[in-house]
Amino acid sequence: MTSIEIAFVIAFSLCFGSFANVCIYRLPVDKSMFTPSECMHCNKPIPFYLNIPLFGFFILRGKSACCQKSLSLQYPIVEALAGVGALYLGLIYGVNIESVLLFFFYLSLVIIFFTDLNEYIIPNIITYSLSIAGLLISYFSYSVFNLSLLESLLGGIISGGVLWLTSKIFILIRKKEGMGMGDVKMISMIGFWMGLENTFLVLIASSLLGSIVGIGLILMKKMERSQYIPFGTFLSIGAVLVWLIKIYYLPSIFVL
Repeated sequence: MTSIEIAFVIAFSLCFGSFANVCIYRLPVDKSMFTPSECMHCNKPIPFYLNIPLFGFFILRGKSACCQKSLSLQYPIVEALAGVGALYLGLIYGVNIESVLLFFFYLSLVIIFFTDLNEYIIPNIITYSLSIAGLLISYFSYSVFNLSLLESLLGGIISGGVLWLTSKIFILIRKKEGMGMGDVKMISMIGFWMGLENTFLVLIASSLLGSIVGIGLILMKKMERSQYIPFGTFLSIGAVLVWLIKIYYLPSIFVL
């Protein structure tokens, strides 16, 4: 990429990273996405010049300008993830419509990672809209995973069906819910974007990660055995891991 393209990608992604933070905080509580930014502590409006993505947090030294209370580190982390992810996608795929579309898929994974981690909620507006987008992208041949419309459909429907069936079997055996429908919708979303083979690898990777973390927290007395783990958070990590592994380590077997 040229220096101009790099500057554009960073500016573009940081702005959407800031918007991702808005989604993370507002979607779980059904708050309007179109009201001005406000302090998370005292609800006073934040001036635009203090709302600069990433830099605003450091200008304020991690404290709100109105009430001097600490700001969550989640703000700069999400914006940094957006910036790094977009720059990486631009370097790998170039600055084109495919990488822009892929960036929004990546950003949706970041949003779900935090909404599920914080509130055990996977917003329907994210999974529904990204599922439709995944199908349209495959139909118009913009998928970097080289999926046809049929492959996209099978990826979403079968992976979602498998997870839905697993959740029902769990209820029959354990007499309690072990997985929410948000997880089912999310794995379908991933399937529409990444295809069936990739999505099963995502399921394996996220299940292993979730089990390792869950067992570790139980052993450290940080979590009860009866507690749920935010599986959508691990699905987000699993999707990114499978994506990266296939780019770097399995080029002869899996072609992106």
